Order: sequence, then structure tokens, then C-alpha cells
Amino acid sequence: MSLPKPPALTPEHALFLDFDGTLVKLAEQPDAIRVSHSLPQILRGLLDSQEMAVAVVSGRSIEDLQRYLDVPGLSFAGVHGAEILRWGAQASSEAAQLPKDLEAYLRAQLQNLSGVLVEAKTYALAIHHRRAPQHAQRCLSVAEAVASGYGLECLPGNAVVELRRAGVDKGGALRKLMSAPPFVGRRPVMLGDDRTDEDAFQAARAMGGFGIRVGAERRFADYELSDVDAVHGWLQAQVQALTEAEVA
Repeated sequence: MSLPKPPALTPEHALFLDFDGTLVKLAEQPDAIRVSHSLPQILRGLLDSQEMAVAVVSGRSIEDLQRYLDVPGLSFAGVHGAEILRWGAQASSEAAQLPKDLEAYLRAQLQNLSGVLVEAKTYALAIHHRRAPQHAQRCLSVAEAVASGYGLECLPGNAVVELRRAGVDKGGALRKLMSAPPFVGRRPVMLGDDRTDEDAFQAARAMGGFGIRVGAERRFADYELSDVDAVHGWLQAQVQALTEAEVA
């Protein structure tokens, strides 16, 4: 079922943006993405438009995100909220690190699956199978078994399965960011394409805001944009409209 396009942003909104599949197109491997030259400019424009509050909320680590997005004023939630970095404050850890032996054990379980990539993120592990879709079910089965044995949560995404601490999700990250300036007192808007974004859609709705799905069917979104290009176009239109309202 299709959803309407999102309404215009106002200065009372706080904007939360997923990264892969929302701000950048998905790639076969995490380090193979291409970031549009215009993206940092768009984000700077949003931050400068009537002092908007903007954060990137991703499964990637904050360190990794900052490699691609060196934008003053931008806040981050990394590894689904295990890391929080509010602009102007110190980064905080919201979850315990995973057991040191878990990565080696997981790699051993998947070593015969050609094309499958295990990504370690300190607070989570990701099993990527975009290059080996024939192994998707096997990856999920292994992840579920490991999660059960280690008391973790297993969450499938777009050609990936995540292993993380229970209770760490993007909804919690959104609520944490919303508890302090520059986000507090605003209405949250979350954009995302993945099942991992649905917790944040629900949190945004509960706090008087809304969720915008990108492409895929998502149960808890209120509006939709078709793809990454549509996201960039919509964000650029918000920059222009907010800027014009400021000088009017």
C-alpha cells in the first residue's frame, strides 16, 4: 500500500536520518558506498535553516559515519544507539561491548559461505550477504543460534543480519537524543528504509512526530519517499523552503 509524500518540515521538527539505503545507496560491501558530493551541503543547509536539529541514526559506528559526513552541527547515534554523540557534547556508550570471542566464533561458523562478510562494530556484529543471497537463510539460522547462546538479539535487515544487545535499538536512540538540546521540545521526524528503522518510526510517532519510509514496505511509517534520490530531492526542497521562510 502506497503512502502519501511527507509534509514540509518546520523549525519545530527534529530530523533523524538513517544512512545506508536512505542517505546513500546500498552497496555490496559497507566500504563500497558512494556519498554524493551534494549530501554534506544539503545537511549543512538543513542545520543552518532556522537552527534545525539533525542527527544521523545508523547501524554503522559513529567513527565510520564521520568518515563520510564531516558536517559541523550534526549529531549521531551509532550501532543502532549503542553510541550517542550529540553535537557539542562528548560521545557516550549506551551498551556493553560484545564478548571478545564472539567475532571469531561467528566467523568460524560462516567460513565456508563464500561472499558472506562479517563486520565487527564493538557493540554489534553484522553478517552481510548481499553478494551471496543464496546463503541468506543459513546466515539467519547461524545468527539466531548465536544470539540464543549469547543472550543477544538477532535482527534481519536489507541483505544483513545484525547481532546486538537486547534493548538497543534506533527507537531508544531517538528518545535519548530527544531528551536534550538541540532536540528537546521538538517533534521528531525519522527517515529510514530498513526493518531496524521501525523502532524509530514508532518512537517518533509516540512523541508527536512521524516516520518516512524509503522504498520498502514498513508497517509503522506514515509517509514515503521512493528511493535515495527522492530523499535528497525532498531534503533539498526543505532547505529551500526553510531558508525562504527565514528571510521572508
